Amino acid sequence: MPVDQNTSIVLSDKLRKKLEKKLPEYLNGSSVFVDLADISEIATTYLSAIDQLNSVDLQDHDAVLDILMQIQIELFEHLPMHLKPFEKHLEDLIDLFSSDTE
Repeated sequence: MPVDQNTSIVLSDKLRKKLEKKLPEYLNGSSVFVDLADISEIATTYLSAIDQLNSVDLQDHDAVLDILMQIQIELFEHLPMHLKPFEKHLEDLIDLFSSDTE
């Protein structure tokens, strides 16, 4: 189910270390690294929930409901918080790395 928050922090730090020298200051000061890490964790949690849903006893309504609620929270509450700011940051990243290949 939910991933340990420290996992997301570690991933965010790794992404920052890898990318920060290449990025302009406004992106380094943005939420781009946290958004990338949290979107990854949301995807991991979602995939885990799907695996659980595939193996749960459908007679155990509480277990099924817990899994479905986790999917709902991750996809419709947590993910949108990161997608909105990340959309512009991703466009900027694409532009930045596209200009390097031209």
